[in-house]
Amino acid sequence: PTGRKPRLPGEITLYKGKSFIKTGAGSEPKAVLRINHVNNIIEAEEIVVQRQKDSGSATTEDFKIVNNGTGRAYLHIQTRNSGADPYMLLSYLTSEMVLKQWVVGMDNSEYDILRWCYKSSGSSPLTPSTTDASEIEMTLSKTGDLSTSGTLTIGSITETTADTNKFLVSDGGVVKYVDDDTLIP
Repeated sequence: PTGRKPRLPGEITLYKGKSFIKTGAGSEPKAVLRINHVNNIIEAEEIVVQRQKDSGSATTEDFKIVNNGTGRAYLHIQTRNSGADPYMLLSYLTSEMVLKQWVVGMDNSEYDILRWCYKSSGSSPLTPSTTDASEIEMTLSKTGDLSTSGTLTIGSITETTADTNKFLVSDGGVVKYVDDDTLIP
């Protein structure tokens, strides 16, 4: 129904541009969603999609963005607060209520670098601007410098020039590409 607040538990209505739901017999209806009619932006504190059972297949999406026309389909995560990080959080809550999590995103507190962080304990969500350096597994600077706390495994190397006798060497933990003239003075 439109034009009124919900009267029955579980009922969803549209009233004054907002979606309302009544959660219980004695409860007041709660505003759960608002669509700004000027710019068509959905305004909500949090949107949760929850499935009560596993579909048994990875072919049933929880969230999917589709463009059936000829344009793009993409996910854009943006903040307008220079002290806040735009990021994706992947987590698993154990039966002991321990949050195991990976986060991938831009650290706005440190020159807009891209970070991959992992935390296997606690209950607070992780962000790219984590204060514990041991949680930072990999970083990519805006100039293309890649750092990892683990082992770097290279599947193949493609030369961009016709030069021969090129070598990868470690110089203080930094992998450099050198030729035999640089390697052997």
